[in-house]
Amino acid sequence: MGMNPDAARRREDARDRDSGQFGEHAHSEPELTLSADEEELWEPGPPVFAMPAYRLAEAIKRIDRANRRLERAGVAERFEYETEDYIHHPEDEPFGVPAVRLTLNAPRISSGEWTFTAAHEMTADGHIVSFGGARIDEMRCDHCGHNRRRGKVYTVTNKDGEVMVVGSNCLGAFLGVRPEGLWTLTFDLEAAEQEGEDDEWRIAARTGDIVLPAVDLIGAGLAASKDGEEFVPKSRSSREHPATAFLVERDLRTLVTAGEEPERRAAADTILAWVNEQPDGESDYIDSLRSVLAGKERWVGRKHFGIAVSAISAHKNAREWAIRDAQRKAEHEELYQPGHIGEVGVRFRDVPMTVMVVDVSPGDRYGPSTRLVLRDNATGRQVIWWASGDRSDWKVGDAAQVTATVKEQGEFRGTDQTVVSRANLTAVVEG
Repeated sequence: MGMNPDAARRREDARDRDSGQFGEHAHSEPELTLSADEEELWEPGPPVFAMPAYRLAEAIKRIDRANRRLERAGVAERFEYETEDYIHHPEDEPFGVPAVRLTLNAPRISSGEWTFTAAHEMTADGHIVSFGGARIDEMRCDHCGHNRRRGKVYTVTNKDGEVMVVGSNCLGAFLGVRPEGLWTLTFDLEAAEQEGEDDEWRIAARTGDIVLPAVDLIGAGLAASKDGEEFVPKSRSSREHPATAFLVERDLRTLVTAGEEPERRAAADTILAWVNEQPDGESDYIDSLRSVLAGKERWVGRKHFGIAVSAISAHKNAREWAIRDAQRKAEHEELYQPGHIGEVGVRFRDVPMTVMVVDVSPGDRYGPSTRLVLRDNATGRQVIWWASGDRSDWKVGDAAQVTATVKEQGEFRGTDQTVVSRANLTAVVEG
């Protein structure tokens, strides 16, 4: 084939470096000059593209278009890819950007006994850019023996391990035919019109595609609401009093820093621990809160900032309710004795009781109703009657003779209750 005497040396050098696969660098990350130490560390492999998650769909479209082009050209193999999700951390920013690493495996292009393993181009300033598993230091064609500024040369390997570097213009003479699909060797998943690397992450951040560690987000919310004491939900926000979630998003960098104060960070950890302790099915709101925040090292997307920050208020309310419930239980333990009166379904008559609570609800559709809580004078046990109509003529402390039917027996917040129906209360006049 008219091989140049230097071809043997070149084949030997290329054989040591050639893996028969795409190189590890993308088209936008060309291989230039490596030191001896770098050469020892360099391992060829398929290129890996890192991109904001929002760009994955477009990247897959480009791969699909490339595969359709291969099909039209009669090339049997196709581009294949694998993806891995991760969080990209822009420099000097408190947030992360959802990102994807896409590993792209190119089809093998062969002609006769030769398989194309790399392509090489010369830049305007004289550097050689290599795409694939081999590198060269000069644009010399082993077929014609010429070393010149040519547009492109290819590394090819046969089944015996013989390696050749062939210029683009010599392919027809070397192989007898110019194979289809050689463009796959330099296929660049990055679109030419895309912004630079730094810009694309900034674009992702501006379009709202950011995430924040849950503990940082809760810490920022605490800083924005004076540790929860001035928390403002969106439903009660105004121009004068913006929602806490709005402040977090508007002043994210400043508030995340403020949220790193040790006591505030400890409070954020406590809130997240409380969320993790909530059982499934407690309520739709709690289930949503757990979906966003529960689990270790959770990241929260911008569209969920609002519900995530609301955990501050929910935790504060739950803590206050727990205190009130404990107080109420203590009061009830002083007022009421455990146990029930009567039997379910059985009517009792003229039992002396004292009115403890009169709670009238106005009602919109069926008119007012009244919840009366009574205390059995003989046993100290609690009785509940849900009465229709306004029974506000009864006052706390009134004595009555009660006739009623036992509807059910249970307990509420630790206090035993006997619920009655069809009750008749007769006032007892003392003295």
